[in-house]
Amino acid sequence: MRTSRALTLAAVCGLVPALSLPALAQRAPGTPATPGAGALPAADPERLYTVNFPGGAVADYVELLRQSKPGRGTNIVVSMEAARVRLAPISLRDVSLGSAVYAMHSAAGTADGELRIRLLDDGGDELYGVDYSVPIRTGGLGQPPANSRNAPDLRMEVLSLRPVTDGAGALRVEAALTGVQTALDLAPGEPAEMKFHAETGLLIIRGTPEQLHAAQECVGRMREDMERRRAEARAQEHPEAQLIERRAMLQKAELETHKATERVRLLRAMHDRLEQKWAAGAVDEPAVQEVRSKLLEAELGAQAAEIEQMQAAELFALMQRERTEGPGVVTIAMPGWEAKPAEELASVLTSAGRAMGATVAPAGGGGLRIEGAGSTVQMLVSIAEEVARARGLAKPDVRPAPTGGR
Repeated sequence: MRTSRALTLAAVCGLVPALSLPALAQRAPGTPATPGAGALPAADPERLYTVNFPGGAVADYVELLRQSKPGRGTNIVVSMEAARVRLAPISLRDVSLGSAVYAMHSAAGTADGELRIRLLDDGGDELYGVDYSVPIRTGGLGQPPANSRNAPDLRMEVLSLRPVTDGAGALRVEAALTGVQTALDLAPGEPAEMKFHAETGLLIIRGTPEQLHAAQECVGRMREDMERRRAEARAQEHPEAQLIERRAMLQKAELETHKATERVRLLRAMHDRLEQKWAAGAVDEPAVQEVRSKLLEAELGAQAAEIEQMQAAELFALMQRERTEGPGVVTIAMPGWEAKPAEELASVLTSAGRAMGATVAPAGGGGLRIEGAGSTVQMLVSIAEEVARARGLAKPDVRPAPTGGR
């Protein structure tokens, strides 16, 4: 299996010509797929939302989001006007909170107004505000356009850049503003107006709904990326923190599974009692159908909880194995290799190592030094060996290296 995965990575990088092994598409059950070279780390499943909303009011949709992650803290503030707005059915799978919230834009479709969604700064956690407004069309500073029928639908949005420009590892204000401006330029319509208030960190934008949505998405993505990088930095500073976090996720998943299973048990008992009463003519059929519908929903919820528990258990077990294996450090020499294939192999191993959390750096004599979890190091060594075999080159010379210094 290690060889198959090594061949897959090498083939994707173009170093192994015409490899066609059925085993390339296989991996051990319960083993998460290794991301490709240069891919971003997988998102934390605890932060992702799966939603099957049958339609209804905004208030119902927000409550469904909160119930789907009861321990996470889904912070959404909804005005009284927005709470009553009707939404079409929404079906989402493994999306961020921001994406789940902004999905209400497309599902609302109101004719005389629009939902306005803002990412607010509450000191670190995601906080969204949802309200409802009737658009004000203006051609200038408070002046109605000469031809209101053809005037663009211009609106105003206020966004906070503090979550991405303050704190450890923050972006420069200029970089954040450039990102938002680029998103505005790509959205349809005349150029939007944008002003930044440095003292408060607020960005005021005036433009079309498409431009405002693009700016909101841009700021939301920058914030998600910032949180991910800060979490990675904390995990590197405290090696035990990630393991503790995974253990807590597993425990939460177990509790959710227990709660969902218990709900199924109670509803099934209620359903059986009502079936007996209905057979005796003591209750109407709609009452039985209502409980039957709730029972089906609960059974689906229990299945989803079991899947999340299995995923959390697999991630926790994987992290435990990597921690037990400890770090691995080797040096790879390529005797008799020409400069070009050696440079290509170094590029492939560097990209693959970055994706798998290992470090690949030059070593003395034109070789490479690989450091990371034991299984990851062995995977990278296998890639090097498969590339050499496929190209008919000498097998790389792999030797353990001291953990201190290079």
